[in-house]
This record gives sequence, structure tokens and C-alpha cells, in this order.
Amino acid sequence: MYVKGEDSKDVREARNYVSALNDAAKQLAETGRSRQNLSLDLIRSLHANVIEKGRTDDKDPLPGEFRPNYAWIKESTNGYGTRVRFVPPKADIAVSRMKDFEDYLQSDGDYPDLIDIGILHYQIETIHPFVDGNGRVGRLLIILLLMAEDVLLHPLFYLSSYIRRNRDEYTELLLRVNEEGVWSEWLEFFLNGLKIQADEAFIRAKLLLRLRNRYKEKYEDAALSVQRLVEVIFTEPVFSINRAAELIDMTPPAANSAVGTLEEDGLLWERTGKERYQEFQADEVLDVLNRDIDDIPSPESFMEREDARFKGW
Repeated sequence: MYVKGEDSKDVREARNYVSALNDAAKQLAETGRSRQNLSLDLIRSLHANVIEKGRTDDKDPLPGEFRPNYAWIKESTNGYGTRVRFVPPKADIAVSRMKDFEDYLQSDGDYPDLIDIGILHYQIETIHPFVDGNGRVGRLLIILLLMAEDVLLHPLFYLSSYIRRNRDEYTELLLRVNEEGVWSEWLEFFLNGLKIQADEAFIRAKLLLRLRNRYKEKYEDAALSVQRLVEVIFTEPVFSINRAAELIDMTPPAANSAVGTLEEDGLLWERTGKERYQEFQADEVLDVLNRDIDDIPSPESFMEREDARFKGW
């Protein structure tokens, strides 16, 4: 039986992040891979697409708009509440600095590409131009800059994982650059993160391709709806029935039937436990995406295993 499903806020936010990146990457590809085609308009558009629209809880995040008031960067004080650690520039100064940011963003830069990107990331995080979502926009801009500099061909690289694992050091170094000018320490941290994340992305992509090939072989004679769903779970591993119907371009009943087939085979799992507004997740795909970095082989050891596997054939 077809069960209506709507996506949770977490799923929507994750999809917004990917959608914002893909839209911006497409725009960059259409206008030309150049820093001159990165602008404040594009940054505001990123923010508008990333931030959940129509949100009524807490304060209005003002999607696509620079903040009109002061902002504060707080930190916890060992269980005794929080204190203000850093106060970004007031709103009118922040807007002026974002115009200066755009000028440098669109220039050829004064340093090697990766150094320049580390400098620009520090700048936008310190200016803190939005009410909310500054970190997400700043991390997306890293990817767009890598593409504009032809370091990346496709938006398949995310620094979020590295930053999340090293959140305290990341925040501390950003603040210390502002307070003490420790640029070398910040840039070493940033560049190390790019390398680690590139290695991690390479291995996760290889593991996903291996899994995708196994699924395609298993369901090569299945119904078209099942074949399509097997493909799209690598794009969106968490979805509702309605979203599945959109992804495979079929009716909700057809999507419901395909989901049922993959659920029976153990590829999908219903995660809410509800009768309505259900969400399904592809556990093996998520395992590859979420596996702890310590459980992921290095590129060297992975390729050695691949060579041994092929030789075994």
C-alpha cells in the first residue's frame, strides 16, 4: 500500500546543501571556470538555497540576505554557560568588507591557489556576513574556488568532515589568526585538511562505485522502477516515497513498489517506525559515507588490494 512520506528537516537541510552546491557549480560551468565569475550575488544565492526556507523557530535566518544587526561568536565555559569569544564587524562594516572580499575573490590572488583559498575562507568566516549558515556557505565556497582554479573538475569534495572532526582546533585557529596573526598555523591546518579530505573522498568514491556495480548486476533483470531506484540511492540515500517518485520519474505507487522490493531484499530500511511520513535509508550506502575515517584504507593500501584482487581473477 502506498504510504505518503514527507522528508524530515535534517534530510531537507542535507538536500539543500547538495542542491545549492550543484546549482552554483552548474552556474560556474556555464559562465566559465574563473574566479571572476564568483560574486557576492552567487554567495547570497548559495545562502538562500542552503538555509531552510520558511523556518519559524528561533530567529529568522534571512535566506540570501546579509545580516542587519550585530553577531557574536560564543564558546562554552566548561559547563558554566557560554561567553562571547569574538564579535564580527557590525552589519554596515560587514557589508563593506564583503565588497572588498569580492574584489579579492575575483582577482588573480597574491599567493598560490590553495593558499589563497585558505585566506578567503578565513576572511568570510571572520566577517560572518549572515545571521546563520556562515559555516556552510564558507565550506561550499571552498569547493567552488577549487573548481574555478581547475583543481576540481566536479563538486565531489567536501571539507566538512575534516572540520567536524577537528572543530575545536578549526575554531581556535580562526580566532588566533584574528588575535595573533598565526597565518602559518592556520594555513598548515587548512592545507592538511585538503589533503586528508581528498584521500578520504577518493576511497569513499571507489567503495561506492564497487557497491553500485554490485547492485546493478543484481537487479539487471528487475522492473525499471527498481533499476532506477538502485541508481538514485547513491545520489540520495535517505528519502520518502514522494521523493523516490520524483527521483525515478514515476508515480508514487510505482516508487512504493520499488521501495518495497529493495526493503524486502535488505537494501533499504524504514527509519522512522511510523505508519505515515516514512523515510527509507540505504544502509550500505550510508555505511560507506559515514564510516569512521580510521576504518577507511589509505589510497595506497586500497590500490594494493585492488591490484591483488584483479590478479586473482
